[in-house]
Amino acid sequence: MLTADTIEMQNLNAGFVSLFHIDAKGTLAGIFAQIRDGDPVVRDAAIKMLVTRVKDLSPEIATLQFQRTLYAEIKRIVRVSSIQFNYQIKSRNSSVPSSSNPTIF
Repeated sequence: MLTADTIEMQNLNAGFVSLFHIDAKGTLAGIFAQIRDGDPVVRDAAIKMLVTRVKDLSPEIATLQFQRTLYAEIKRIVRVSSIQFNYQIKSRNSSVPSSSNPTIF
């Protein structure tokens, strides 16, 4: 997912579509694992790929179960991100004197 080569990107996208046909739920799990656990460059590439590919999936792949899994994974990412964000803000607020850094939360 980190290539600038157009032909390689086309092959990669075709591979993802094939994976969605074989095991849509497993493919989503793998992509969201990269979003949760990957470094920032990989995370951004996985998000971009997911946004561009999911909207083009056929109804036979994008079933109700697929959509539920997708929404559950998105909610999980948002929840984890907000917990991490709150922790970082609280850590920052506790490590800097309050006179120079007003508390956000």
